[in-house]
Amino acid sequence: MYYCFWCNLHNSWTLCNFLALPQTFAYSNRRLELRFRPQDPFCHSLCGNRFSSSNLILRVRRRVRKNNPKDAEIHMDILGVIGTTYKFHGMADFQCLAMHSEGGKNTSLYDKIILRKVESQAFFEQDLPYFLPPAIFSRLDTPVDYFYRPDIHQKPITGKRSSNNINLIGLNRTRRRHNAIFVSFTEPSVPTKCLEGAITNWEQVCQKDHDKQAEEQLRKMFESRPIWSRNAVKANINIQPDKLKLLLPVVAYYMVSREVEDADC
Repeated sequence: MYYCFWCNLHNSWTLCNFLALPQTFAYSNRRLELRFRPQDPFCHSLCGNRFSSSNLILRVRRRVRKNNPKDAEIHMDILGVIGTTYKFHGMADFQCLAMHSEGGKNTSLYDKIILRKVESQAFFEQDLPYFLPPAIFSRLDTPVDYFYRPDIHQKPITGKRSSNNINLIGLNRTRRRHNAIFVSFTEPSVPTKCLEGAITNWEQVCQKDHDKQAEEQLRKMFESRPIWSRNAVKANINIQPDKLKLLLPVVAYYMVSREVEDADC
């Protein structure tokens, strides 16, 4: 295995731990870390993904004559084949620095928060500004394009097509109304009767004796106890879910406050 580094006159990158390299290479799902500042605990490492490759290791030697520098000989030898390559596609300057910004000036906090040697009690009792780095630096380390969902605009209905046509298809789905009444816990009064539309919808589907018995049973339940959850109603009444949606607004109203959220009263 060959360790390769990239460096220039201004920046130098270092593999964080040579001892961890064989262990990282042994598992194909592990990423290789590369740190710009190995001694900085707040340095966000650049992680490389593992890829299969068929690259060649070349040794290039250039011999130049002392008397004539333009006269040079280049020798190239193939040393081997690289079957595994780690590619670093993340952002290198994606870092978290320990500093405090105030009045347009940035103050470094490294000497005040990093314990480099044995310090006295005064080191831990000194007044410092708050520096709270995130528990997770970032979920992503590569730039991605985020496409926001466009706003939905309902086109106005013009011409011969009227709003009474229930088969009209719009850009967004029409809200399904069951004529239910929603009451908050802070309201001073509660409704005493249901909406006329709720009675009309229930009469259209209440065609069998079993449906009428379910209505009477549901009324007796609310007479015995004023508040029921939807799951409790389903457990005590044998009725289809579609019909239960139409029956509940006839007998009860929905409480939407946090104290008794999603409860029927």
